[in-house]
Amino acid sequence: MLRMKTSGKSKSGEDVETRIGWRMAGIGMETASYVLGGVFLGWLVREGFGGGDGWIVGGGIVGIASGISQMIRSGLKLNRQLDRAAAKKGVVRSVDQTPDSGSESEPEVE
Repeated sequence: MLRMKTSGKSKSGEDVETRIGWRMAGIGMETASYVLGGVFLGWLVREGFGGGDGWIVGGGIVGIASGISQMIRSGLKLNRQLDRAAAKKGVVRSVDQTPDSGSESEPEVE
């Protein structure tokens, strides 16, 4: 079995943030799958019951609505996980602070 050499760093802090980041990136693909699923179901209903393209458009709209709601829920959940991971590291994140901006905030220029 091939093993990768790791540095002496603790894996818990950076790995948690990296995993959360990849999950955030996957949320976009999940949203797209909801939209495509809605369009596909609209197409199935159109083929099964007949009718115009309104079923496909309706399915797309339902897919967009469900995808956006799922994206918001997932984003909020991952944001809570990121806050907990930052709290374990002893870093306090403010609303205006991104994960990579450090603990200092720049003054606003008027």
